[in-house]
Amino acid sequence: MNCTKNTEKTNDSAEGCDATTRDALIAWLRSTKQELRRLSREVARTNECTVRILGQLHTAAERSDVVSQLSRTFYTVEQAAELLKLNAATVRRYCCTGRIRKACRVGRSYRIPAEALELFMELNPKPSDNVPA
Repeated sequence: MNCTKNTEKTNDSAEGCDATTRDALIAWLRSTKQELRRLSREVARTNECTVRILGQLHTAAERSDVVSQLSRTFYTVEQAAELLKLNAATVRRYCCTGRIRKACRVGRSYRIPAEALELFMELNPKPSDNVPA
């Protein structure tokens, strides 16, 4: 009996919905649907702008890395050999084998960043440097 009464109440309330209320609900749903479409387009545009800005930032970061690399001090094999008090062929071999790190090949020769030479000198002290004077 209770189930029947609940069902009847539901049916009565659905039938009680007049045309004006139904039309208002339909209008509200349409306007909500249009608003959702507009917001979706706006989000898509925002995402495109965000992707474009991130791409520009990435490109700018790459450029600044290149500029900072170009502004560093580089030595030729002969200059490095003079600083390290080694033969130029030895320095060239160290560059080739990777013992001197970050040496860049330019044509047939190498360019060695100053910090790579500093690191090499720290890791490979010459025996004559350790002798007390």
